[in-house]
Amino acid sequence: MNSSEILGFLLPGSDLIQLIFGMSILLLGSATLIAMFWGARPANWERKWNGSGADDLDVEHGSVNEISAAVASTGEKMADLMPGVLLILGLLGTFLGLGIALNKASSILIEANAGGGMDNTMISLMGMMEGLGTKFKTSTWGLMAFLIIKALAGLKGYEEKRLRWCIGKMKAAFEHSRQASRESSEQQQQALLGILKKLDQTLLAQLQANREVLERQLQLSQHGIQATTVALSTTHQAIDGLQQVLLPQLQTLNASSLDTSRSLSKATELLQQHGEQNQQQLNDGQAMRASLENELRELLSTLTQIAQTNTTAQATTHLAIADMQQALLPQLQTLNASSLDTCRSLGEATTLLQRHGEQNQKLLDDSHATRTSLEGFIEANSSNLGAISDAAGQMAGAAGGIGQSANQLQTAIGEFKSSVSEVLDGIKRDLAETIGDMGESFAHNMSNISATMAQATSGISNAVSDLSVNVGKTMTSVQQSNDASMAIQKNAHVAFIQSSDTLNEKIEIMKGLVEDLRERIVKGLQAVSESNRNMASLTQRNDSVVEHSSRSAEAINQLVEQLKSLQLSSPLQPAVERMIKQVDTLGSSLSNIDQHISMLQQAVGSSSNCEHIGHIRNAMQDVIEHLKAIDYRMNQVTLDNESA
Repeated sequence: MNSSEILGFLLPGSDLIQLIFGMSILLLGSATLIAMFWGARPANWERKWNGSGADDLDVEHGSVNEISAAVASTGEKMADLMPGVLLILGLLGTFLGLGIALNKASSILIEANAGGGMDNTMISLMGMMEGLGTKFKTSTWGLMAFLIIKALAGLKGYEEKRLRWCIGKMKAAFEHSRQASRESSEQQQQALLGILKKLDQTLLAQLQANREVLERQLQLSQHGIQATTVALSTTHQAIDGLQQVLLPQLQTLNASSLDTSRSLSKATELLQQHGEQNQQQLNDGQAMRASLENELRELLSTLTQIAQTNTTAQATTHLAIADMQQALLPQLQTLNASSLDTCRSLGEATTLLQRHGEQNQKLLDDSHATRTSLEGFIEANSSNLGAISDAAGQMAGAAGGIGQSANQLQTAIGEFKSSVSEVLDGIKRDLAETIGDMGESFAHNMSNISATMAQATSGISNAVSDLSVNVGKTMTSVQQSNDASMAIQKNAHVAFIQSSDTLNEKIEIMKGLVEDLRERIVKGLQAVSESNRNMASLTQRNDSVVEHSSRSAEAINQLVEQLKSLQLSSPLQPAVERMIKQVDTLGSSLSNIDQHISMLQQAVGSSSNCEHIGHIRNAMQDVIEHLKAIDYRMNQVTLDNESA
C-alpha cells in the first residue's frame, strides 16, 4: 500500500453515486468550516447578545452555559451537528453502493443459471468485485470530514472562547450593576446632604430673620427709651424753670400756686397712674420675658436634640434676647425710678408750695402797705403769668410728650410682644414643619436607602453566590465535558481501530468467501458443462437403447407369434406362461424406460433440474441391468426351447 493507491482510493470515480455523495460531503464540510470560522467571532456573539432590542439577553436570563449556548452562531451550531450528519451520509452512500452491488451480483448469478455464457458471467463478477472496494469511499469521506471538522473545531477552541467571552460580559454587567448601585447610593447620600444643607441654610435664614426682627425691636425699644428720657429731661427742665420762676414771686402767686398745686396734684396722680401702668407693663414684660425664656429654653432644648450644629447660633440668639431683656429691664426700672422720683419731687414741691401759701397768707395781712408796689408787681406778675402760662403750655406739651412717649412705649411693647410671639410662633411652626419634613424625609430616605442597600446587598450576594456556583458548575461541567470528550475520543479511537481491524478481517473473510464462491461457481459451471456433455452422450445412448428396445420388442413379438403357434403343440405351456409374464414385465420396464427418458428430456431441457441428473443416471443403470437380466433370461428361454 503506497500513497498513490491511497490517493486513488480517496479520489471519486466516474460513478454517479460517488460523485453525488463526494460533492455533497465536500460542499457541506467546506460550508461548515467557513461558517464556523466566520461565525466564531466576538462581533457575532455581541450581535446575538444585543439582539433586536426586544429580545436582548441579560445576565438574569440563565447561567453562563445557557447564555453561551444562546449567543452561539449558526456556524458553531453547524460545527456541532454537521460531523455526525456527514458520517451518516458517508455510511448511507456505502450501504447504497453495497446494496446496488449485491443486487447486481444476484442478477449476474441468475443470468448464469439461466444458461448465459460462463465468460460473460465471470467478467461481470470480476467487474463487480473490482468495484466493490470503491463502495467504502463515501464512508471514508464521511469519517475524514468528521475527523477534520472535529480537529479544526478543537484547534479553534471556539466553545472555550465563547464561554470566556460570556463570563467577561457577565462580569462587566455585574460590575456595571454594582457601579450603578454605588452611584445611586452616592446620589441618595448627596441628596440627603443637600437636604441637610438646605435645612441648615433655612435654619440660618430663620435665625438671621429672627435676629433682624430682634434688632428692630431693640432699636424701637431704644428709640422709645430715648423719647421717654428726653421727655423726662424736658419735664425736669420745665420743673426747674418753673421753680426758678416761682421762687422770686412766691408772695404774689399764692392763688395761682393753689391752682398750680391742684393741677400738679392731678398731674401727680396722672403720673402715679402712669407709673403704675409702667409698673404693670414692666410686670407684663417680666412675665413675657419669663415665658419667652421658658419657650426659648424648650426651643433650645428641642433644637439641641434635633440639630447639635445649631446650638451655637441658638445660644447666641438666646444670649441676644437675654441681653436685650437685661438691657431693657434697667431702662424700664430707671424709667420707673425716675417717675417715682418725679412724683416724690412733685409731692415735695406741693408741700413746699402749701407752706409758702400759708406764709404768703400771713404776709398778705402785712402787705397792705405794699399795695402800690404790688400793683407794679401785678403788672410784672401779668407778664409772669404769661410766662407761667407759657410754662404751663410747655408742661402740657411735656405731659403730652410724656403721654405720647408712654403710648409709643406701650405700642412698641405691644408690637414687640406681638412680633416676638409671631416670630416665636413662626419659629415653632417652621421648626416643627422643618423638623417634621426633615424627620419624614430622613426616615423615608433612610428607609429607601436601607431597602435599596438591602436589595442591592442581597442582589449582589445572590449574584456573587450564583456566579460562584455557576462558575464552579461551569468549570466542573467543562472539566467533565473535557474528560468525557477525551474518553469519547479515546473510545472512538479504540472503536475505530477495532472497527478497522474488524473491517479488515471482514474484508479478508469476504475475499475468502468471494474466492470460494468463485471456485464453486467455476466448479459448478464446469459440472454444468460436463453434465451437458454427459447428457448429450446419455441422449445418444438412450437413442441406441430405444432402438435396441424397439428391435427387442419386434423380436419379442416374433417370438410371441412363434410361441403362440407352438403353444398348442408344445408341452412347455407353463414355461410359455412364464415367458408371457416376463414379456409383460418387460413391457412395464419399457414403459418405465419411456418415462425415465421423458424425465431425462425434461431434465435436459430445464437447467434448474440439474440436481436430478444423479437420479437419472442411477435409474438408467437400473434399466440397463434389468435389460441385461431380461436378455439373459431370453437367452435361457431360447436355449430351453432349442433343447426342447
